[in-house]
Amino acid sequence: MDNTLRASTESLTAVFIGDNARIQIYQVKNSQYGWTERKMKFSSVAVPMETFNNDWIMNQISETLNKSGNIMSEDDKIYWDKQIRNLMLKSMVALIRK
Repeated sequence: MDNTLRASTESLTAVFIGDNARIQIYQVKNSQYGWTERKMKFSSVAVPMETFNNDWIMNQISETLNKSGNIMSEDDKIYWDKQIRNLMLKSMVALIRK
């Protein structure tokens, strides 16, 4: 039986494997024709569930964006904060259902 569980938002995917979790960060490009392209920018190593929280995810996002030379603006921080909150809600629901 597969013990992997995923929860996603537009730009983030959480992958839960047993008692560990990892984050995947995507660059999202919306096409004028209605489709959305997701290109993975970063995939973390698995960390214990106790470590996987909003602050840890934001740290991973900040490190990933700063590597590519992008400094987060206030609007970026608001966007990523919403993505993280939505991801954590979806993750909790998925883990409870499992």
